[in-house]
Amino acid sequence: MRALFWLLVLGWVVWMVMRPRRSTPTAARTPAIAPVQDMVMCAHCNIHLPKREAVQGTHGLYCSTDHRAAASDHHPD
Repeated sequence: MRALFWLLVLGWVVWMVMRPRRSTPTAARTPAIAPVQDMVMCAHCNIHLPKREAVQGTHGLYCSTDHRAAASDHHPD
């Protein structure tokens, strides 16, 4: 009886090792790629940042309102 038990355990282990792995779909394995964003340069400190995060001034784009003020630029009307 003990031999039958160990034979079943060994058979189960071999089956687990040899069975084909279920692969996940390709879309699930590949990481999501962020959309490309336009990059702009701050007119005051020359740092690059996404255009949607830039602060608009009359003389250019800035990384913050502090840099727009430091450049003596005002918000365009």
